[in-house]
Amino acid sequence: MLQRRDGAVDGTKFNGVRQTFAAAPSTIECAEMERRMMNWRKEREAFLRSMGIKIES
Repeated sequence: MLQRRDGAVDGTKFNGVRQTFAAAPSTIECAEMERRMMNWRKEREAFLRSMGIKIES
């Protein structure tokens, strides 16, 4: 994320398409990111467990 002089934030979508949005992302964008992070965390933990690695939480 790069903050521009005019206050807008230059963001990069996961597919590589550049996009610019207002400095505060919408609550929907926040929720979407939160959901992705949670999914990623669950998948990673499941993978580590399958490898026999213990996770301290």
